[in-house]
Amino acid sequence: RRSSDLVEETAIGATIVKTEYERILKEEKPNILISSCCSSVNLLIQKHFPKVLPYLANVLSPMQAHCKKIKLEDPECYTVFIGPCISKKYEGDHSNGIVDHVLTFEELSTWFDDVDLKLEHVEDTSTGGKARLFPTNGGVIKTMDTKANEDYHYISVDGLDNCLTVLKEIEEGNINNCFIEMSACRFSCSGG
Repeated sequence: RRSSDLVEETAIGATIVKTEYERILKEEKPNILISSCCSSVNLLIQKHFPKVLPYLANVLSPMQAHCKKIKLEDPECYTVFIGPCISKKYEGDHSNGIVDHVLTFEELSTWFDDVDLKLEHVEDTSTGGKARLFPTNGGVIKTMDTKANEDYHYISVDGLDNCLTVLKEIEEGNINNCFIEMSACRFSCSGG
């Protein structure tokens, strides 16, 4: 059973997600697979690029995969995701109870200031490994075994304008045999 105040890195969920991406590429062999980590990209595709929707990986984001794992281990656990992305609030609200609450780093800092809470240095005991790279530009691809699926091109796209360009190219049939990591923010989550 989990501690009531446990904090974990979402690299745990990222590992689950990258394993599923690798499985899809190996077993299902889609022409194009677009990562589903960025909530803003997911919404962009759903609302403005319906022809591209079949290429969007039907895989939970690392946030949801991690929270689902936690709730499977302790169904009574209340999950709170803390990150830089305001779009994760929308995703959390529409996660069917997988994610209980989402805070941005800004909200957390404001809360700490309001209650005059100062954090002490805590030893890093992370076991996230390479999955810690997920929120960086190209981070998803850096965690994957690209040699296992050499029939694919692996492309990292960051920034909304670049995402729009690639989505239009997909619509026009100009991109094939690709795994595409997309992040709406320039330099991915770490730059957002």
